[in-house]
Amino acid sequence: FSGLTASENGDYDVVVTERHPLPETGWKIAIDDDAQGHTRNWFKPEFDDRSWADIAIAKAWEPQGINHDGFAWYRRTFKAPAKPARLNAAELLFEGVDESAWVWLNGVYIGQHNLGPGGWTIAFSLDVTKEIVWGKDNQLTVRVLDSRGGGGIWKPVYLEILE
Repeated sequence: FSGLTASENGDYDVVVTERHPLPETGWKIAIDDDAQGHTRNWFKPEFDDRSWADIAIAKAWEPQGINHDGFAWYRRTFKAPAKPARLNAAELLFEGVDESAWVWLNGVYIGQHNLGPGGWTIAFSLDVTKEIVWGKDNQLTVRVLDSRGGGGIWKPVYLEILE
């Protein structure tokens, strides 16, 4: 133990001051049977996903008629709130993805949650402080791998403001 307080050693408590749910409807999904969506630029904001199927999040894809094990991609544009006056960071919180996820915001890869088949029940957050565009539309793309079970973004997603 160094004897320093949290603020003296550069560490401090992080508090979620705002939590904005992303819409559960209005998402698009495409099956990626050959695992080549990334080479087709499915993560780029300008990619045209109008031919993709409609899907909701906060429920698995199989109950929504997509009987698939493997890769699939979700896309959704959402409007971020105005930039908070006090902001240390912004994160996307995924409460549950069955089972692995790779995430892009506005065309920038922001991270992954890849714990294998056991990861489907574990929430995860990814820092989007640099990528988020405050007060404007933001394009979110999530590549999901499901090896068994319901598949997909089966719990809500939030934009969290941290102070």
